[in-house]
This record gives sequence, C-alpha cells and structure tokens, in this order.
Amino acid sequence: LDENNIIVWGFDNSPDRRAIKLFYGINWKAHQHKEVPHQHDANGNVTLTSTLMTFEIFVEWLFDTLCDEDILL
Repeated sequence: LDENNIIVWGFDNSPDRRAIKLFYGINWKAHQHKEVPHQHDANGNVTLTSTLMTFEIFVEWLFDTLCDEDILL
C-alpha cells in the first residue's frame, strides 16, 4: 500500500479470471477454478508469477524490490 492506502503491488494465488486467461489461453474456461499465481499492480494489470507466493518469497521480493528502487533507508 502507498501513503494513501492504495495498492501498489498485490500478490494472489486465487482463481482469478484474468490470470487464468493469461495462463491457459483459449482453453481458460476448462480451468476456471484453478489457482494461478499472479501479481496485480497499481494500474490494474495482472502479471503471472513463476511460483505460488509464500511469505518467505514475498519478503525476499519486497527486500529486492525496495533495494532496487532505493526506497530502503
């Protein structure tokens, strides 16, 4: 979340229609209820991630992202 409580990055492993369409393509309807790891950004875009997001992976991603953007003090 940013200073206005707006989502900047969100990770999700749930059955999200947009993520399922990205992952399965034209056969997405046959997989409507499957979990697909993905990421949401502040602009509403969905990007597939390579693995299910666990707490450990999230902390690693957070640290790497903050360091890459020189946000970490």
